[in-house]
Amino acid sequence: MKKLVFIVACLFSMPTWSASKDIDQHCRKYLELAEVIMDARHNGVPFSKALEFNDQVNKKYKDELMESIMRAMIIDAYEQPIFHTEKYQFEQREKFASKYYLGCIEALK
Repeated sequence: MKKLVFIVACLFSMPTWSASKDIDQHCRKYLELAEVIMDARHNGVPFSKALEFNDQVNKKYKDELMESIMRAMIIDAYEQPIFHTEKYQFEQREKFASKYYLGCIEALK
């Protein structure tokens, strides 16, 4: 969860961007956040604890957009099936994270 806190802090401190490199760097934070959320899911973090963490982040940063994005990621992660082998967990995490990275890139084009 410490990694999640760091990534969230980075997302809230991102300056505005003007170049594709800046967009890529910004969207990589969403990729990393999605990876951490899916890892938490695979490591048995209860859904309620993930939502509580999201609420704590929102209280600290008071950013409704980020809160809703994180909530959507958490819900999406917990709707996915659980895989018990490392190979399938890795593949699922990569697919899940890529979806959010690519969605961010598309939204900021």
